[in-house]
Amino acid sequence: MAARYVKLSSKNQLTLPRSVVRHFPGTRYFEIAQRENEVVLRPARIAVQGETLSACAKKSGASASLRTLFPRR
Repeated sequence: MAARYVKLSSKNQLTLPRSVVRHFPGTRYFEIAQRENEVVLRPARIAVQGETLSACAKKSGASASLRTLFPRR
């Protein structure tokens, strides 16, 4: 795959190109890691006691977020 460039916004956000995202259908969360001089993204499946994040949100009738489900300690 040819190198692609994305710009870091003033809010520290990156937009992934569609040509990359289409290889991960249904993925809403990515695990991020720093490896030496690289940033590595991997598709992540968020689960709470065996349920996905969206399933938990549907049960509660509210929009669940990682911050509310996993507060910093």
